[in-house]
Amino acid sequence: MSSPRAAEGAWTPVVKLGSQIMKRIRRIVTRSSQPRRDAEQSEQSEQSGATAQRTPRHVIIFGSITAATAIVAALGAVGVRWFGDGGDPTKARPADSADPTEHQCQLDARNAVTVRVTSPGNVRRVYGSLALRHSPRCRAAWPQFVTNPVVPTGVIIRLEAHRPVDGATARFDLTYTAQPQVFTTYGNVLQTSKGCVFVTVDVRSADDANSLATAKTPCLTLG
Repeated sequence: MSSPRAAEGAWTPVVKLGSQIMKRIRRIVTRSSQPRRDAEQSEQSEQSGATAQRTPRHVIIFGSITAATAIVAALGAVGVRWFGDGGDPTKARPADSADPTEHQCQLDARNAVTVRVTSPGNVRRVYGSLALRHSPRCRAAWPQFVTNPVVPTGVIIRLEAHRPVDGATARFDLTYTAQPQVFTTYGNVLQTSKGCVFVTVDVRSADDANSLATAKTPCLTLG
């Protein structure tokens, strides 16, 4: 069994990006603030009778503009590496059965279709919702299950993606150890460039003997 996955919006890449940006800004601001400090020192020298000349205002303005330009460049450089792996989108595309967050596919993902997850029988109990998630940048799709509080602790949540054209399947099993609540988990990807993809979820008893609730999306051609 695999360990629980948090919802797709993993914060680790965001924190790293913020740290990189702040480091660049601090270096840029330190360099660009030197003309202003020189100007202040010159002004103090004039007031004390010294002959030093005041740094022209255009130097300070130029330093500020240079700093702003460098900050924009720093943001762009970090962004290119983070979002596109140097601008080559093919490098960001995951292989079948990969975790979508390892390639940051969640950044542009959307729900292509969503269906209810219900128990079998005449009296249907809603266990949550199943979405077919799609990332155009990664050209990949995967399942996402949002539980209702009726899902009991200890069950097995089985998430699968299927591509009928070549029989490919990506499976992820989660032992649900959380207390009953609204909880989001997701499965592994299949590439969408080869054909339509559909996803399924099967909420199973702790001993994997019985199915408590299931759902299946239509097979969508997402490109």
